[in-house]
Amino acid sequence: MAAKDTTASQGPPLRFSQKLLSRKMSFALVVGVFLFYVIGIFVRSSQGIRLVLHNESGAILKNATIRFENEKQYSLGEIAPGKTRKLFVISDSKSNIRLNFADPNGLIHSEIVAGYVENGYCGDVTVQVQPDLRVKLLDESLELWNWKSWYGFL
Repeated sequence: MAAKDTTASQGPPLRFSQKLLSRKMSFALVVGVFLFYVIGIFVRSSQGIRLVLHNESGAILKNATIRFENEKQYSLGEIAPGKTRKLFVISDSKSNIRLNFADPNGLIHSEIVAGYVENGYCGDVTVQVQPDLRVKLLDESLELWNWKSWYGFL
């Protein structure tokens, strides 16, 4: 009696089940990435406003501080030329955010870097101290949700 070849009859169902498994895995991967992104939005949004300070002045910024009007103050210390400091801050009430620093001659510089913030804001404020010690800024602090998700921590 000759042996029966059963592989030919099982070919199409295996391919169908492999496609189904591949689709399920792809769907699960897409859902997983989406959930990871959504969780990142909630985590990043709970951390407050991200301040990024770039010292492009060519001089050391001494006694640099970030201060809320009539609230807390965050000390950044000295910031060397070409260095960047990042800080997450949360306001307790309606306020503004002010950057204070001393130049190498001891002259105090003070600039409002975010004109209006309140509890729940979670955007970004990017500050560049330029070679002439003027402050250039990009204020995107008026966000209630930070859509950058995990990327917003970098």
